[in-house]
Amino acid sequence: MDKKEVSDIVGKEINSSGKQFFENVVFDNILESLVELTAAVWTYKDRSMVLERVLQSIISDKEDLNLLIENYKPTPEDIETRKKEREALVENVFKSFSRRPNNLNDEIKINE
Repeated sequence: MDKKEVSDIVGKEINSSGKQFFENVVFDNILESLVELTAAVWTYKDRSMVLERVLQSIISDKEDLNLLIENYKPTPEDIETRKKEREALVENVFKSFSRRPNNLNDEIKINE
């Protein structure tokens, strides 16, 4: 494979901003989804650790802190905000699965 052929394959767009790394778009979609999910999990974990440190500087008794967190009752506004953030997370993590190769019919014929 020469340089031009490689550049035509690596990083080629598939009906969106996603990159093509594997021959099968499903593998690309799974990889992109996994990366998005990992980034989101780490962001939430990092913020949670920071928030716990900040709260511990205010509330010295860890048991009291845990009780406050466990007994928190969300307001209707909190519930609505959580719903919107959950929907945004799901959309962001799974957006890559909406991509399909342009030549899907050709690919099916080849595999038959």
